[in-house]
Amino acid sequence: MELKIYNQQGVFKTAVSPSDSDRHVKEVMNDNILNLSFTLYEYVELGVNDYVDFEGERFTLLADYKPEQKSTVEYAYSCKFYGIESELKKAKVLKMVDGDDELSFSYDATAAEHLQLICDNINRIKGTKNWVIGEVVSSANVNIEYDKIFCFDALSEIAKQFNTEWWIEGTTINLSRCEHGTPVSLGYGKGLLRLSRVENDTVPFFTRLYPLGSTRNIVASDYGHRRLQLPGGVRYVERNIHLGIVEQAEEEAFAHIFPKRIGTVTGVRTEEATGEDGNAFTIYYFTDEGLNFDPNTYEIEGLVKQVSFQGGELNGRDFEVNFNSETKEFEIITQFPYENQQLPGGLLIPKPGDEYILWNIRMPKEYYPLAEKEFEEAVQKHIESISIDTSVYKAPTDYIYLDENHIDLKLGRRVLLENEIYFPTGTHESRVTKISRRVNNTTDMDIECTYAVDYGRINQIESNIVDIQAAYKEQLNKDVLTVLKSWDSIDPTEYNVLSAVRTIRTIANSLSKLEKETADKYLRKDIPDTAKELETFLKGIKVIGEALVESLTVEKDSTFKGLLSSEVFTSGFPGGTGWALFWKEVLNAVGVKEKKAVMELDEMTVRGVMRVYEFVISQLMGENGTRLTTDMMRVDHIDAGTKTIYLDTEKGVLYNPFRPGDILMVQRFSVDGIIKQYELQVVTAKVGDTSKGEERLDSITYKNFVGDEGSVVFRDVLTRVDSATNSDRKGVIKQTSVEEGSPYLDVLYGMKTDPDNAVRLRLGRLAGIITYWWGQLQGYGLYSNNAYLLGDFRLRTGEDVRTKFEIMEGMLQSAMQSVVGTMTEEDNFLKNASFQDDMAYWERESDMALFDIGGQLLDLGVNFYSEKNKVADIDSFDGRFMLRIKRSHIRQLNADITKPEDGSVIFLTLKYHCAEEGILTAGFSGSAPYVEQVIPAGEGFDMLEISGVWNGTGDFLLKFTGDLYIEQLTLTNHPLEDYKKEVSTKFEQTAEHILAVAEEVNKIDHTIKTAGWITTADGNKLWATITEVDSLGNRVTTHESSFHVTAQQINAIVSRIDKAEDDLGIIDHTIKTAGWITTADGNKLWATIDRVDVLGNRVTTHESSFHVTAQQINAIVSRVDTIDGTISKAGWITTADGNKLWASKTLEDGGAIVSYINQAADSVTINAKHIKLEGLVTANGNVQFTTDGKIIAKNGEFSGTVVGVSGSFKSLNCVNNDGDIVGGISFGSDGKMWFNGDLYHQGYDYDKKRSFRFYTSDVWCRGNFGARQRNTLVVYGSYGYYYVNGLETETGKVYVSLSSATSSNNETYYTIPLYGSSGDAAGFPVDLVIIKVSGTYRYLLSGMKSQRVTVMNANNQNSEVYIYSNGNKVKWPGGTIADCRNIEDFMSPVPASNLLGRGWIVGSMNDNDW
Repeated sequence: MELKIYNQQGVFKTAVSPSDSDRHVKEVMNDNILNLSFTLYEYVELGVNDYVDFEGERFTLLADYKPEQKSTVEYAYSCKFYGIESELKKAKVLKMVDGDDELSFSYDATAAEHLQLICDNINRIKGTKNWVIGEVVSSANVNIEYDKIFCFDALSEIAKQFNTEWWIEGTTINLSRCEHGTPVSLGYGKGLLRLSRVENDTVPFFTRLYPLGSTRNIVASDYGHRRLQLPGGVRYVERNIHLGIVEQAEEEAFAHIFPKRIGTVTGVRTEEATGEDGNAFTIYYFTDEGLNFDPNTYEIEGLVKQVSFQGGELNGRDFEVNFNSETKEFEIITQFPYENQQLPGGLLIPKPGDEYILWNIRMPKEYYPLAEKEFEEAVQKHIESISIDTSVYKAPTDYIYLDENHIDLKLGRRVLLENEIYFPTGTHESRVTKISRRVNNTTDMDIECTYAVDYGRINQIESNIVDIQAAYKEQLNKDVLTVLKSWDSIDPTEYNVLSAVRTIRTIANSLSKLEKETADKYLRKDIPDTAKELETFLKGIKVIGEALVESLTVEKDSTFKGLLSSEVFTSGFPGGTGWALFWKEVLNAVGVKEKKAVMELDEMTVRGVMRVYEFVISQLMGENGTRLTTDMMRVDHIDAGTKTIYLDTEKGVLYNPFRPGDILMVQRFSVDGIIKQYELQVVTAKVGDTSKGEERLDSITYKNFVGDEGSVVFRDVLTRVDSATNSDRKGVIKQTSVEEGSPYLDVLYGMKTDPDNAVRLRLGRLAGIITYWWGQLQGYGLYSNNAYLLGDFRLRTGEDVRTKFEIMEGMLQSAMQSVVGTMTEEDNFLKNASFQDDMAYWERESDMALFDIGGQLLDLGVNFYSEKNKVADIDSFDGRFMLRIKRSHIRQLNADITKPEDGSVIFLTLKYHCAEEGILTAGFSGSAPYVEQVIPAGEGFDMLEISGVWNGTGDFLLKFTGDLYIEQLTLTNHPLEDYKKEVSTKFEQTAEHILAVAEEVNKIDHTIKTAGWITTADGNKLWATITEVDSLGNRVTTHESSFHVTAQQINAIVSRIDKAEDDLGIIDHTIKTAGWITTADGNKLWATIDRVDVLGNRVTTHESSFHVTAQQINAIVSRVDTIDGTISKAGWITTADGNKLWASKTLEDGGAIVSYINQAADSVTINAKHIKLEGLVTANGNVQFTTDGKIIAKNGEFSGTVVGVSGSFKSLNCVNNDGDIVGGISFGSDGKMWFNGDLYHQGYDYDKKRSFRFYTSDVWCRGNFGARQRNTLVVYGSYGYYYVNGLETETGKVYVSLSSATSSNNETYYTIPLYGSSGDAAGFPVDLVIIKVSGTYRYLLSGMKSQRVTVMNANNQNSEVYIYSNGNKVKWPGGTIADCRNIEDFMSPVPASNLLGRGWIVGSMNDNDW
């Protein structure tokens, strides 16, 4: 056999012969793989999308493949080619609806629509329409969440949601059970070489099932449960419990069952409306003439009424609805799933005859039993549906048998497996779900068969995740240490811990004691302090910040790492002041940055020689209405070939002002606008031959020319507008009177390198500036990044700004805000990461080379001249001290690093300036966080932040192969952004009020703090709040307090709002408030607790108050419950007349219950719906109510009903309406009960849908005894049903699984229990057994001694039914009936104890044929 390999264009590459080990593996809902192993004697490159055709299918390579070279002429290949199913792994699922290409979205649609979405996405990347949907299960709408998932995995999720499978034929995708063809019989010696059985891991095994009912339309206060229950409160159902107890729960299969009414739409109307966006839409209304109750009276608090359509065009869709009680009409709340589409709308609208279900309402109680019955039946069907044999049967095939019998096995082919060991009936119907065939003999294959549906890989992954989560939760069950509170007197030991409060107090007491002892001995570091004596520092002193020295005498050499200047310094001419000596970085000729020492002062006298290598005279030039104060020079001519421009020196007067890196621009204006514009970057700048005098031409070479080189002509003015390399040459001063928005003056910086932020200052007309804060500026004025203003500033009114900051419509307002860093050394896991203690805790590497002349070190008077090749030290940059790493590294040992909690994410952050490109290595080798990357040289400072989970091992390494200045180095458990604290204050004054507010936002402790005061003519209010937020910014807790003073009253209020989430994921809020009010009338002290739901609706309110006035004292406590619609109050009132204790409750229907005790000087009144008295109660000496519940009275007369729980009677008489005795019950001293009259026990239980039953142990009948029906058990092979409600109805029948065993003849038999033991069949004695089976079955009767049962073979065409009788198999031909009795232990001779059917005697048989 030979297979040919082609490239994706169809060009032949090579031919190969498959080996005996090569397999083609294909499986339902999985990959289709062709494995090929072969040897070639010349190298053939195999690449992506190379393909081979096999058995009518095309298989492609998904990646480049390189063979194993075994010699110079031998190459071994072993590669996988993938079938067309692999195309599904190349396309992500995009929404592709109305141009929406979201990768994360939800889609509510039918199975066919979901499958079409998959086809559309594959066609999208293939650029074809070849992929189509095939066979699809019919279904209602199902909502599926797609989240950046491939089509391959999405198909498995779709199959799971619709309880089916997916499979592919060519480019047709099917969504249905993969099963076809007539069953072909296979067994050992009949097409199979052997047969093995394994459990199917994707189908759960259990013997006890907990069915979880729905919570829809159920109110716990009405029903007694929050979920739907099985009839009789049954918690679980069992099967095959002889295998042990294995529990499982199921909820999803029963989610559609709840108390409901299936209504029918009888009328539909529409109204046109306009939405808030101004767009028109249609509102749909419908009526249901069969609706016999008002849904508004059955609303559930906090829930919105919904309908689910069960038919029509809206089948499977849910809508919110409103109900009009007067018109008895439902309004459907319109949905807008996509742009320009509404639901209902178009073709998807309600119509008369459509069925619907109303939910999120409290259903009338008569619907609960109906739902319980439906729930019970669904549970039974669910058990039956999963009771099938879910095992996977594996077998290698006999290819000779398959060839001779022309059997072609493909995926989904139905098979009838034959094996008496595995299958009691000898056969088992299944289908082929996996085939692994030899490539060189396609009928020689291994197959797998299973009847169960497999949802694929995603389901298995989800199961593994659940197992991991469960195991993790077990690890959280830890013991809690004993905590010593601040008030405990117990001493600390090794086995307890201090609370936070007690810890703080203990430390505070110790510090206070220590402070008193050392106050006069040591200098303080936390507050300003004065040393009274001379202090000597042997190792020097380091001052960070400002040091004020009256006079400074330096006895030895001095080094200044930063700038040295006068107190005030301003650079530039002619307005410069003061003096300064500082460092400036420049880019030298080889592109390396180096520092230049710069000095600026007013006058300098040199007594000796002064050598000047470069002398620059600034030139100011301009053109037309736009002038730039910058370097300029005119063009003489251009040599485009060498990229050189020669400059006109104006007869040798001017010198080349340009420098490498300068950005030059030429721009001319006319009345029509720009007529010429080009720009370039200077590479080199030269001064021409000075010996040529007036003929001298200077020059520049250039790169990055933008514009037309042919437009460069004589006398063009080259103007520097920016620099790519020199920060001191990036600035320009621009004046214009001709451009849009002119006239104005600009200070520009980075006009080309940072054009969005180039305008640093504008003076003049501001209309051309639009900002985030103020919008478009108007008029003339100043716009600047910063402003430092001195002197007087007057408003239009002539008022001084010192009096009013900002006047706008009568309001004075001032606001300040900033971001403050809160990072401390304690927050950083690295010690001395700010390098305030020089290089303590850090290992480092440095290398310095000293320069010499003729072997003598070059001495500059104060130091030797040197070059540092490797630097890892503190250095000065940009006027600040920071860490410098130049071709070197630093390391902090693991022992010096603070360890975070195990498993926590830590963040490594560097803020740096890169002076020379290099490779940065930072972090812990072998563990996150760790980074190794190239850092390019750049301007200013950049930030790098990485994160990961550190395993706690290894040293911290920071290494760089270039030159790097590090301003900040942090290793924390928060990103650096979290350590920024936003603070702001605001002051506002209007004619009506004065307001001051301060606010702080802290990301570390997730708090927002606000405080302030407001004063009006009515009074003053002082307030403060603290709000705690979660990681998403949602409010969790808010504390607020306020203090009010007015002319009429003084009051104080403190409140707290807590947000919480219960076990069901329901979010609610608790609002606690307390305070007091004092007025001239008296005082009131009060407190409230409100619980509100996520929509802001109040659920419960608790309130208490205490009032004191001159006339009375009273206290009230109340509770408002919106769930049950009640208002409960209680309290007391004391006045000079007496006391009143009272309580009331207002009910949902508007009624009220009130009780009270009034106490006056001459009487006490008790009024209540229920009065409870404790202890012995007597009334006038004639009646006693004892503590044990007895009523002792001289006489008693009752005209109503007497209800008793227990008591003693001699006899009870039954009287008619005339009072005549017509019957009775008497109780004898011998314990017998005598009934005088007929005894009836009959009726119907409507909840259980059956007649009443009479249960008793024994019945002795002296007269007639009869029954209309007989208790019947119907047997169907290995299971049966107790017909507990008679054979007239299928309702209520109880399933029973018959236990199986094997006889000494190795024959399987089943035991028939003649007495029910579980569920509604508990205590059910069987009189009649009806056997309805096909095939051979053997049964053993199980009943009490003397029990009689009639057995009937109801299948007249099956005579293979046997009943064991004293070790014999009695054949029960089809149609035969006979009585059987158990006389075990009363037979002579006594049968052996091990005989099957011991004691059972079979009566005469009658074979009824029909």
